[in-house]
Amino acid sequence: MFTACDDFLDKEPSKSAGITISQVDELEALLNKNNFGSGMLDNNYASILSSDAFELNAEYYDKGFSKMNTTPEIYQIICWQMGMTENTNEKVSMWNANFSSIYLANLILENISKVKGAKEKIDEVSYKAHLLRAYNYLELACYYCMPYGQSTLNEPGLPIKQKTSYDEDMRRVSLKDTYDFIEKDVLEAVKLNTPLFEDNVRKSWKETGATANSLAARFYLLKGDYEQAKNYAKKALDFGNDLLDFNNPDEIAGADVLSFSDHSIIKMSTWWKPINSKQTFRSEKDREYYSKDNYYLSINLWGVPSPKLLNAYNHQYDMRYRYFIVPNFQKVFFMGMFANKFTMDVPGYGVFDGVYTTGPNVAEMRLVYAECLARTGNIAEAMSQLNDFRKYRIDKNAPSNVINLTATDKQNAVALILKERMMEFPFSKRWNDIRRCNFNDDPTDDITVVRQFYDVQKNSVNKDVVKTYELSPTSRNYPVAIPNAEIVISKGAIEQNKY
Repeated sequence: MFTACDDFLDKEPSKSAGITISQVDELEALLNKNNFGSGMLDNNYASILSSDAFELNAEYYDKGFSKMNTTPEIYQIICWQMGMTENTNEKVSMWNANFSSIYLANLILENISKVKGAKEKIDEVSYKAHLLRAYNYLELACYYCMPYGQSTLNEPGLPIKQKTSYDEDMRRVSLKDTYDFIEKDVLEAVKLNTPLFEDNVRKSWKETGATANSLAARFYLLKGDYEQAKNYAKKALDFGNDLLDFNNPDEIAGADVLSFSDHSIIKMSTWWKPINSKQTFRSEKDREYYSKDNYYLSINLWGVPSPKLLNAYNHQYDMRYRYFIVPNFQKVFFMGMFANKFTMDVPGYGVFDGVYTTGPNVAEMRLVYAECLARTGNIAEAMSQLNDFRKYRIDKNAPSNVINLTATDKQNAVALILKERMMEFPFSKRWNDIRRCNFNDDPTDDITVVRQFYDVQKNSVNKDVVKTYELSPTSRNYPVAIPNAEIVISKGAIEQNKY
């Protein structure tokens, strides 16, 4: 990517080349193009495969997945053998995708003082560019770096790119310096006050004040600054607090999906477009603040729910279990094209459109707000917020003691909210919850994850040996390896993670 950027910048901009930027509207157009293209995609495979919500055991592998997916990197990420993942295809990596968006943000910020237009518009585009850079840097830090905590501040962070030129220093600064850099962008981004709704239409494909404040809430939650996270979550909710109601069949319902494998009908969830969406090209699923989707179809594997995740749901009353857990997911994955490779049913967590939404949304901010209340000692209000949330997720006909939970102390309240987050975001945000909980200053919320699987090697899976893999709070196997091709391109300036 940086080589391509260098080639572009070697050419003198001219009107004949079509790359002269003179108007702020042109910069905004670049942002919009990014948001309707690759910028909508999230290549975070670890969020699907690495958490305790996921399960891939030897039996599942023998009876289907070994014939469907032969990519070693997938199994390496599943078993946290992250040091082996350096040979990933850098062209489809998060490194490439996110730094492409960072390059665009830098291009806008380099030109923002040179363009013509209304000052209010120029300021708005500037704030959006800072938001875009902060969002992508935070995603990169949560994928390629150790989790943030007092013990990891001096660990390698990321190269800081603030220009579009190729001659910037590509050495990784410390994790602390990386987060400090992100924070500066975050504080610029939250100056953005663009409304989430225009003419009652949700503009989740654009950067808005809701996006900026929800990003800030995420950022400070990862840092363990719960007061700041709570305040920004509340500000995001002020832009839009319309939580999707799973008890409302006009917003979500079961869909009959035809499996091409045996022409059977499988029940899956689908999302309807609310009346006030005015039939936009996207439904308002999850009440997004920012459209970011992680396609499990792209890795030939789906979110296989672990026993821990399955047991977390109330099977009778939890609408998430009813709509999202499919006992025979192999029949609907890729329209059932791989079903003949399976000799047993394998469950899946999925929706009709084949994506997991990773962007910030109303549900996330509600639970961030509740967690921060609990962590700062306001247990009664935290549980009130949690139970108000659950009435949109638990069958309205459930007994009140099923909908409404009680906490005996701060630790219990935090545990209940973290469990709710796992059930709500098992294959999008649970992985980051494990990362932050294992490196914050509260040892009572630590999470150790254990798997039993075959011996995962650099280029294959050895079925002669079954191993127990453990990811503990002291492990170094949280960051995925930086693609080796990027290290080669940097002529060794980029340092690989140490495992």
